[in-house]
Amino acid sequence: MFIPLEKINGLIIWVDQFPAVDNVISEALEMWNIAWTKRTVHEIQHEDVSVRFCGNINPLPNLEDGTLSTFYHTHLKEHNSESYFGRYVGECRRPPLPLEIVIDISDFEGRTHSKAPEKFQTPKRGRHAVSDDADDLDEEDSTSGHKRQRKSSTRPGPLVSQFEPRHAQTVPPSSAQRVTLRVAHFELDAKGAFHVDWTPENASIIKAVIEKDAVNVSGRMKKVYNISLFRGSAAPEPWVAKRFVNIGNGVDAVTPKENQDQLQAEASRICLGKAMLAAFYDRASETGTRISKAFNFTEIILVSEVYQCHIGPSVASGCSGSTLPENTTIVWLLEPR
Repeated sequence: MFIPLEKINGLIIWVDQFPAVDNVISEALEMWNIAWTKRTVHEIQHEDVSVRFCGNINPLPNLEDGTLSTFYHTHLKEHNSESYFGRYVGECRRPPLPLEIVIDISDFEGRTHSKAPEKFQTPKRGRHAVSDDADDLDEEDSTSGHKRQRKSSTRPGPLVSQFEPRHAQTVPPSSAQRVTLRVAHFELDAKGAFHVDWTPENASIIKAVIEKDAVNVSGRMKKVYNISLFRGSAAPEPWVAKRFVNIGNGVDAVTPKENQDQLQAEASRICLGKAMLAAFYDRASETGTRISKAFNFTEIILVSEVYQCHIGPSVASGCSGSTLPENTTIVWLLEPR
């Protein structure tokens, strides 16, 4: 749902004209309940849902009961408004407000003492993501039961229940920042040589939220930052992001190019170690040798930040306040947290 530029139920909603955040929720629920009540007798109500910024980011407190104008302008005036509005900050004078309405399925089932429609029932274990299946609720024709062509410009966005709201990730504006990352493709060839491909056509893009302050486990050579990856409709994935700050020429004297070279070298060693360990296990199986298979190498991802020159890279990169040459690559090595 994008406000103020998106149509909701046939109405163009402008922030300064729409009276309250509750009205946005009511418009969405009114449409979704048409299809929802075909599958269960109980409607979704306000107490079953909450508002999030895209990426499952909580809004600032005590604003959802007020006007949409206050909600919009308060977030826009935050010093790190890009945490809420993402790439739209700096691109247009009045950036659209990217919101999700998240349905807490367990709250719905607890309040109504009934089950949600089958595709949306609370799983026995883990979190439940239904954003793809939820498109069925607002695409089913009310007269024929057939699917009709989607018209994203004339209705609210897909019904979203990506995360249980009580577990939603709160991103404190003072300590975290949204980033876009390009994932590199890398591999070992048959001779054990390491190759990295950063070309955009061979790389994928993922969204993430990275903390601005390094964690305590950071060492003398690298700084480590907590980062959450958002891939598809799954829950945010907890990883850490690493960059070099000292390679023997002094603290914080590492250039972006030196950091990239060092991280690629570390990724090469990890990949080579994985290959050698796999070959060792295979040889042990062939010879019938009993060995422990508790050894392992960490999973890794090599990424670079996608940023606009006039905004700059993330605060955590250590380059946000500096003047960077054009096309400077800011690289991170990611590992599971």
